[in-house]
Amino acid sequence: MGNIGMRQVRLIVSGKVQGVFYRKFTRQMALSLNVCGYVQNQKDGSVLVKACGAFDQVQKLIDWCSNGPSAAIISKIDIEELPVTNEYFTFEVRRSD
Repeated sequence: MGNIGMRQVRLIVSGKVQGVFYRKFTRQMALSLNVCGYVQNQKDGSVLVKACGAFDQVQKLIDWCSNGPSAAIISKIDIEELPVTNEYFTFEVRRSD
């Protein structure tokens, strides 16, 4: 019963999304929405976002990620629905692999 109304997604955000404080602002937005997970730069220049929380709050984060901070230029966002795992307890910026 604990996961009803919950959603977990994996986003790959492409475009001008590194060097524009995308991760910092994504974290701020996620925390304000009470969404857990992380954001991480990828080697190909994209940004990975994993997010888990209430369905509506995760959707708000996806909507925000589709635009990003003012300096970002989003060319594409891939959204993958994942099983809800409750493995995250906060939202953090992770270093690139």
